[in-house]
Amino acid sequence: MSFNSVAYLVFLVLVVAAVRLLGHRGQNRLLLAASYFFYAWWDVRFLLLIVLSSVVDFFCALMIDRGRVTSRERWTCGLWAVGAACLCVAVDWSALAQAGPLALLDPGRWLSLPFGAAVTAAVTGSMLLGGVLARPGETLPEPRRRRAFAALSLVSNLGLLGAFKYFDFFVSSAEAAAASLGFELPGSQLIDRLMGRKPDPMLSQAPTVAPRTSFNDRITPHRRFAFGSLDLADVKDIKKQLGVTVNDVVLALCASALRRYLQERGELPADPLIAMVPVSVRTEAQQGSFGNQVSAMTTSLHTHVTDPVQRLECIHESMRIAKEQHQALPANLLQDFAQFAPPAVAARAARVIARATAANWMDVPFNVVISNVPGPQFPIYGLGAKLVAHYPVSAINDGVGLNITVQSYDGSLDFGIIACRELMPDVWDLMDDLREALRELKQAAKLAVRAD
Repeated sequence: MSFNSVAYLVFLVLVVAAVRLLGHRGQNRLLLAASYFFYAWWDVRFLLLIVLSSVVDFFCALMIDRGRVTSRERWTCGLWAVGAACLCVAVDWSALAQAGPLALLDPGRWLSLPFGAAVTAAVTGSMLLGGVLARPGETLPEPRRRRAFAALSLVSNLGLLGAFKYFDFFVSSAEAAAASLGFELPGSQLIDRLMGRKPDPMLSQAPTVAPRTSFNDRITPHRRFAFGSLDLADVKDIKKQLGVTVNDVVLALCASALRRYLQERGELPADPLIAMVPVSVRTEAQQGSFGNQVSAMTTSLHTHVTDPVQRLECIHESMRIAKEQHQALPANLLQDFAQFAPPAVAARAARVIARATAANWMDVPFNVVISNVPGPQFPIYGLGAKLVAHYPVSAINDGVGLNITVQSYDGSLDFGIIACRELMPDVWDLMDDLREALRELKQAAKLAVRAD
């Protein structure tokens, strides 16, 4: 039930009409029930979130207003906490979200642990919670009481939201970081068992640290720009012959060109280069809306692989893994962070990280940015003049002094390569290497098809 849907408009009209017909106490109860219904309709898992939030806010409001709670109110909060804890421990929320609200009629589809174990854990948690609550009838000092419980309400709600949206993401990130250091995250098996998480086999295949190259250093204000076009039909032929995507072929061409460029200069590292690939997170509902809806993922370019066809197949597999990892993240994670972080602080933090990377204090997160932007496959005119080619110009940053952006247009792939002049003065050689990479991959793909 999105805000711009007909269902929401009907729901809103009915709720407003009902509120006007009820008294004050009835209005509050109706609004509470309507909120529960709205969140459950949107995603049944949100019902747990709003129930927990209601318990915390109800208790904090009582303490802010009166400074004490009655025995009845305390038992009410405790029972709500027990029910919420049972849901938190016993429900397989992923299965319930996929099955929808009707799955509530079939508990066997969404109960992940025996209900007795869930109740035991819930009662234990509620007893611990009750130990920190004020005793019935006890009045707390006025000066700090209001501020303390207002802060408790704010922190609790933000904590619930953060845990509900990003818990799995942060646990997976911590497991990946621990795995890169050679040890297992303490307690990860218990967390997986309680939360119904499955170990992610993709983490062992994910790239971690990018090797240093000559263009992974601190940049200067000077730039080198090279551009050129490749035939899109040749790229699509390779795609059909080897069963990959156009983007896989573009990444393979860039990988082959970078491999040749570094090899000719005696700089090819033993470890594969890693590329950052921007991706769109715009949903169908956001089509036609303004603003950028872009995230990013990293993937190995497998520049240590000699055979071009095998390199393309490895890139295809790495991109498949990267896409699955990316889809497992909340699509609005980076957008939420960007809205939350103060711009001045975020900009300063980005500069500090970039300079620390360039100064070898930190590992390079990736070697190059490669962006493939689909464009119109028909000619465009402006005041009668035909647009012959569209060569994109992007940006570079400290630690990553090379950017390759590709724009498809009217049967061609138009490359725009920008680099720091002091780090990569011969950037035109890379454009020649891209042409040679396409010729090499075409021949190798034909031989691979004949061999099959």
